[in-house]
Amino acid sequence: MMDKHAIVIVTYNRSALLRECLEAVESQTLPFDRIVVVDNASTDDTWQLLEKKRQDPRYVIRREKENIGGSGGFAHGVREAYETGARWVTIIDDDAILTENFLEKLDQAAEADGGRYLCYAGVPLTDGIRLGHRRQVTGGLIKKERPVPMEAYQEERFLCDIASFCGLMVHRDVIEKIGYPQEAFFIWYDDTEYCLRIREETEIVNINGAVIHHKVPPAKPTKSFVSWKDYYGIRNRLWMAKKHYGMATALYIGAKKILRCLAECLRSLFRGNFGEVPKELALYFRAMRDGFSGKLGISERYYPGRMK
Repeated sequence: MMDKHAIVIVTYNRSALLRECLEAVESQTLPFDRIVVVDNASTDDTWQLLEKKRQDPRYVIRREKENIGGSGGFAHGVREAYETGARWVTIIDDDAILTENFLEKLDQAAEADGGRYLCYAGVPLTDGIRLGHRRQVTGGLIKKERPVPMEAYQEERFLCDIASFCGLMVHRDVIEKIGYPQEAFFIWYDDTEYCLRIREETEIVNINGAVIHHKVPPAKPTKSFVSWKDYYGIRNRLWMAKKHYGMATALYIGAKKILRCLAECLRSLFRGNFGEVPKELALYFRAMRDGFSGKLGISERYYPGRMK
């Protein structure tokens, strides 16, 4: 008999959060049939925690040989879940703590809709609703992504074009047609790009009674004003915009990035951080070059811990 629900969780060096995340997943009023966990080569005690879970037949555990980023983890995890035969695949990060009736709420909505929609999402809360998690695409020649307004969350549901990988449930028929998340992004914008592909097959329905507590960790200060993550954010956004929105939108975003780069360089000069300017210029140049040319994948220069 085909499993109805599988969940995909990607984790890296956050065993305490993962433990809480798994407890919430296991406590659902409507249980998941399969729990797929992708460990991105964690160096803390994550693997010891997951080894104990192997005794539970619901678990499918995959340990990567190296950190392939959230994008790689989600791509591999969704593939694993799809190959279990699950009808629905829910995608979350290890800092997403599901309320106990989260899956039940989404399942009830899908059953009531009778196959009209093939993708559902819930509401992530971090000190209230973070509007950027659910967005609409607007505009003509130049596309823009706008957060769904707060008043929409007062309704039972709403439709959106983009939902983050914080409680996104996708039907296997959609996965069969569009494939898996973009592994070559490494981090950032993989959920946006995947949703733009999903929207070619179905609308995305947000069910406001399905709630996730999104425990985003505090940002860590860095010595540099730009970090290795910015390279992937700029590159991936430009590549995604060029593919899904067209060159005009990509050029518009590129122009805004150039202005931002100049502003950051001026700020570094004003503060006397002269050594930061070459780093910032190099990162923006490489990210924009690679985004427009389609050079994706892991960058050795901007791999975590290697940026100087």
